[in-house]
Amino acid sequence: MKKVLVIVALICSLACVIASPLSANVSADETITVGGESLTYDPNIDTGGKLPDTTPGESEVENDVKTAVGVLSGIVGVVSVGMIVWGGIMYSMSAGDPGKTQLAKRIIITAIIGLVLSLLATLIANIVITIVQKPI
Repeated sequence: MKKVLVIVALICSLACVIASPLSANVSADETITVGGESLTYDPNIDTGGKLPDTTPGESEVENDVKTAVGVLSGIVGVVSVGMIVWGGIMYSMSAGDPGKTQLAKRIIITAIIGLVLSLLATLIANIVITIVQKPI
């Protein structure tokens, strides 16, 4: 059981590192290219306190897909953590009953698998969006 938890923790850590967005450090004099379009960073631009809905070179569909994937992943994450807690409570209250202990273990393992699949789904969606965004 400990080996499974260690492996799952390593997979989750790896997925978080890979799925984390890369940020560009841009100075005031620097120009970057996004989607074939050159952009110059200007810290003096007044946006009226509002940020644009999409990043440069990103369509509304891509923004909506990213938002939907983020929201669904968040919901699945919260439910998975809740199920892990519930399984832990069931396990601690099983009082040695093999049936209840087995059920609690199954709930915890299933919740961990769901959490890992949620992270992988987010990773895959971000990779697909990145590939689709690249100009041909």
